[in-house]
Amino acid sequence: MRINEITQSPDDIVIEYIKLHCQKYLDEIGGIENALKDHPLWRGVSESFSRQEWARIIPVRQDRRPTNTDPKLQIVIDDWFQSKTGIRFRQSSAFCTGFYGDARSYQSTGGSTPIVLPVGDYDYCWSPNIGDLFIACQRGDSFMTVDEKAYEALEGGDYRFNTDLIEGIQSGNEIMLHCKSVMIINPSWPVLYKGAQ
Repeated sequence: MRINEITQSPDDIVIEYIKLHCQKYLDEIGGIENALKDHPLWRGVSESFSRQEWARIIPVRQDRRPTNTDPKLQIVIDDWFQSKTGIRFRQSSAFCTGFYGDARSYQSTGGSTPIVLPVGDYDYCWSPNIGDLFIACQRGDSFMTVDEKAYEALEGGDYRFNTDLIEGIQSGNEIMLHCKSVMIINPSWPVLYKGAQ
């Protein structure tokens, strides 16, 4: 253990850990205060936290299988995203939102609803017009095929790729974070109530 770790408070060590692994995101969002308090991203997960655990890094599946969407439809959707961005966002992203309640509805039994930050390099995509793409793909003319409804939703979604992140968080719509891993922050961490530094 380094000397400075002995003299630092546990909260300061966690803040250093966040800065070490998520600096690119902190730079984009405008600092740790914005990431943790002013503009947090939330995600319902199956992982829970032990009593004194405030942050953890978890991998993002790169072969995500949809819970509600037909796997064939996901291929159509990801083909569209790949043609526009070069990334198959639906199968290789962590889904987040700026609205805690929406994220909590996806929390697994025994899981949690942490703040999420991408670790290292990342890309993101979101729509100002679509809160949940699965729901948007159900709409449309009853004579349209499911694929046609999806294409119509995607084309009308005005998807933003690596731009307007704070606007995306404030919209409460789903944000797809394409990265290898994310840091999840325990929402009970006292620093969130005292103010990050």
